[in-house]
Amino acid sequence: MSGHRTLTNCLSGCSLPTSALGRSGIIRKSGVTVPLQAKDASKVLNWRVIDQSSKLIGTVQEVVEPQDACNGSCPLLRIQAPPSPTPCPRASPTGSPTASHDSDPVDQHLIPWVPAIVQSIHPPSRTVVITPPPGLLELGRQQRLLQQLKPELILFGKPVPGSMAERLGQHFMPTKRQLAAAGREDLVKLVTAAGGFIYVAHLLGLRAKRKPEGYWDASENLDRELSLFVAGMWTCLDSCCSEEPYFYNQVTGRTQWEAPHSPQSIPVDDAGTFIFVEEDADRVMPSRSAVLSAGRFDLHHGIMYQGGYRAAALELDRPHSWPRHKKFATAQQLAKELRRFNCEEGLPRDLVPSASMLRATDRHDLLSEIQRHGGALSLAPQIGMRTQRGSGYTSTAAAVKALLDFAGSCNAGSNVARDSWHMPTQRQLRQAQRFDLLTAIAKFGQADLAQAAGLKPNLRGKPGRASAPSGKAQNVDAKSEG
Repeated sequence: MSGHRTLTNCLSGCSLPTSALGRSGIIRKSGVTVPLQAKDASKVLNWRVIDQSSKLIGTVQEVVEPQDACNGSCPLLRIQAPPSPTPCPRASPTGSPTASHDSDPVDQHLIPWVPAIVQSIHPPSRTVVITPPPGLLELGRQQRLLQQLKPELILFGKPVPGSMAERLGQHFMPTKRQLAAAGREDLVKLVTAAGGFIYVAHLLGLRAKRKPEGYWDASENLDRELSLFVAGMWTCLDSCCSEEPYFYNQVTGRTQWEAPHSPQSIPVDDAGTFIFVEEDADRVMPSRSAVLSAGRFDLHHGIMYQGGYRAAALELDRPHSWPRHKKFATAQQLAKELRRFNCEEGLPRDLVPSASMLRATDRHDLLSEIQRHGGALSLAPQIGMRTQRGSGYTSTAAAVKALLDFAGSCNAGSNVARDSWHMPTQRQLRQAQRFDLLTAIAKFGQADLAQAAGLKPNLRGKPGRASAPSGKAQNVDAKSEG
């Protein structure tokens, strides 16, 4: 992972030919120098380990022999450092940190038995002299800090009872602000020393809002996050026809009476390999709106990083959860589907939905069909519907007729005489989603339309502002007649 040391990149500066591993170092015994052999590693158990400045590193607790010595692998010395003089902070029942030396974790280092690191051994004093590369000893300190942090951080990241996170056994990584508000500045310093909040959350398996650098490079990480997201969208609802509740998935649209099964990680071998098991019906690609409405912007970034929703669905073999694209042979079939969509969304039946509305509701199929039939402006007159932008009124008479119909509907059921009707305001037209009339007013002029329709203007300001028509309507009519 970029920015953090591992055993491999710590040893990158100590590379030697395979044939030289474990064969070139020296053993100092009674003033005699002899070659360092790989078999000598088993002799240094419980020996002291120091660096070239005679600083104590620790004691050899174990010699890990290579599983395959034929390919040039070398033994590893497991070195346990002396106990730290600084006690490990523990959480008291009240949540405040307390100091304790009992069962404090200590630094443990894995030192390869290679001549570039193991400089010499001294049998009389039972001492091993090493020259560790930069960052190698810090790995052992980091492991100690992680052991120390895990039980403390889990107390702050408990999942909500009954949630999917609790069923999956997931805990959340507390933020720096949460730890500071709880008075645990000591934990903030330890997390920072161990590599930072994002890196520590990744190493401890805690859920964090942000992912470490390079996390989305692996498609298996995205696949696992998608499985957890779909599984977390199950919700329990009360049934109107039964005393038992039922379960509904907000991504797949599935309903069932039985409680859904949570995804599980099943280990395959002792090397840490596992397979992720989930229900086949839940293995889908969620839509963009489902991911964004849930506030999972990190997951959205991961999907877009892998090429987008359709490309990621194809790569991970996940069927789309959004409706399949359906083609309508005639404009009237499309109009029937548009009116059904308007009823579901609470829109006027005679209004062609805007492109932004269709995208927000993931109805890209309807948007594609509208464009295939020539666009909203061309389709609306064919199916007897109107659009939000572009009225299609080519003359004052058509605009006046539509304006009078709207004014009549506004005054229906009232005792207001016809000659006392007022010109509708822009707020009224927007609330009624009559964008066609707003466009007509901008096109022909409000004062001209009010005079032609015999409506009283709703103008604020100096008296007589509407008494002088602008002449837009006459000019437009003259152009249309020409």
